[in-house]
Amino acid sequence: MAICSVDAGRPVALIGAGGIGKTSIALALLNDDRIKDKFGVNRRFLRCDEVQSHSHFLSRLSKVTGAGIGDTQNMTTLRPFLSSNHILLLLDNAETILDPHAPEAPALYASVEELSRIETISLVITTRISMVPTTCRSIEIPTLSAISARHTFFYIYTNQEQVPEIDPLLRELDYHPLSITLLATVAIQNRWDHSRLLREWGKHRVSLLQTPHTPGLSATIELSVSSPMFANLGPDARDILGVIAILPQGVNEDELVWIFSAVSDIRDIVNTFIILSLTHRNHGFVTMLAPVREYLKTDKCSCDLFVSTKNQYLTRLGDIARDSEHGRVQPQDIRWLVSEEVNVMALLTLFVEVDPEAQDIQRICLVVKKILDSTSLASHPMDNTTSSVRADPDTHYYPRNTLRTSSNQNIPPVLNTRETVPDGRHTLPTH
Repeated sequence: MAICSVDAGRPVALIGAGGIGKTSIALALLNDDRIKDKFGVNRRFLRCDEVQSHSHFLSRLSKVTGAGIGDTQNMTTLRPFLSSNHILLLLDNAETILDPHAPEAPALYASVEELSRIETISLVITTRISMVPTTCRSIEIPTLSAISARHTFFYIYTNQEQVPEIDPLLRELDYHPLSITLLATVAIQNRWDHSRLLREWGKHRVSLLQTPHTPGLSATIELSVSSPMFANLGPDARDILGVIAILPQGVNEDELVWIFSAVSDIRDIVNTFIILSLTHRNHGFVTMLAPVREYLKTDKCSCDLFVSTKNQYLTRLGDIARDSEHGRVQPQDIRWLVSEEVNVMALLTLFVEVDPEAQDIQRICLVVKKILDSTSLASHPMDNTTSSVRADPDTHYYPRNTLRTSSNQNIPPVLNTRETVPDGRHTLPTH
């Protein structure tokens, strides 16, 4: 798709979360035989994360494209050269210059937009920010397919048999290319067999995803949350992300105001998370990739926003429990409970772990069991109502058939609401 667009001369923007493989895809495009035949040596690569100002960007652009113009205060001096040479130009990590809150943002954006309009320039952009010139064809980069994730892992982890026990681990990583690459690298460098790797993952989780020579997953995520656009959201933004991360399904976009009642501009903040590729929409919920979610949810259970969210859920569940005990539970409450089941069970598990003797939570657990067991929707996890909600694979909560109250009464098993691997996950290895 990207090659066809470039071959046709249309600017392309590859958009996605950090570590999703945007640069790998762009470099593969840069080295494709059709692109080589068309552009020859005029295939240019410019790293935008090193750009410090608008004049610095123009200076780098002049050098990379071969214009060789020293004094470049604006595009005027570069325009004659760029308009007379057929060049494939790759602007990598362009979120740095597309961030609307970065220094000199209007001038930087204007220069990128002009580049996208020059007929002799075939422009390719990789960016986490979806605010790209309207002339660009935007291509959202999905996670890997299951097959490509396995290929990527075992391309690096070459000394061991390709055992199927690795597949659930790759699924827990949401088939995120960088996470898979880092995990395979750590495993091969430490000479772990697959059994040891699984044990280490169970103990350390995403803290494993770093190597001495490679920026880890944490560095990739922190790059996004330290951006000017994120900083402009205010001091609550990090905690809001943490609360979304604690909820396995993410947050229902229609209930943002209810969940975050204390945050006046919550819709604008969540929209910005999506623009920054920190979160994404999934069938009405705003959620995030599993490795990102696990990293961001650390130590957020004590923040004021999570306590507020906890109280919102407990109040609503308490009302449902009371109505159910009086035989007047409403159909809309049942539908909400089924649609939020994974979140509800995760939160109840967390609440029981914190306070196993809390009578109100025990009562809610038993009512949730009763309602879900008596609901036909709960018996058919692939029903249209429930299959639209995806549970991220690294969720940590007791299933309903193992969670128990202090009176040892079972709580029913969590629905398996996971979808099959979505069509469109890309198959290009990131090695």
